[in-house]
Amino acid sequence: MCASAATKYPENCVEFMKWFTSPEKAPVWMSEVFGIQPYNVDKLTAEQKAAIDEMYQTEPVIWEALNASAKKASVELFSQARYGYTARWDAQKRLIISALNGEMEVEDVLKQIDLEVNQSM
Repeated sequence: MCASAATKYPENCVEFMKWFTSPEKAPVWMSEVFGIQPYNVDKLTAEQKAAIDEMYQTEPVIWEALNASAKKASVELFSQARYGYTARWDAQKRLIISALNGEMEVEDVLKQIDLEVNQSM
């Protein structure tokens, strides 16, 4: 998470970042959005695992959410999500213009976007 150095509202950015990463909000974000890349803990050294275990003790609520997200993460899920996001953005760029120009009905645009996302995954 970052803010532009040129922002006119740095205090607001800091306030939002603190709110977003708070112990109350971070678990919600992490458990719903698959915010962790897939990884294989078995490939870590004992020293690396001990360092991770030590970090877990610092903020248990946040780390529990991170662990829940990590358990959901898999290479397959991550790949599907990327394909889905890419398809959605590509479809939106094309199709929303059609709706705005009156070439397609909004409902048809939304159905087509969903169809393209489903096909991509």
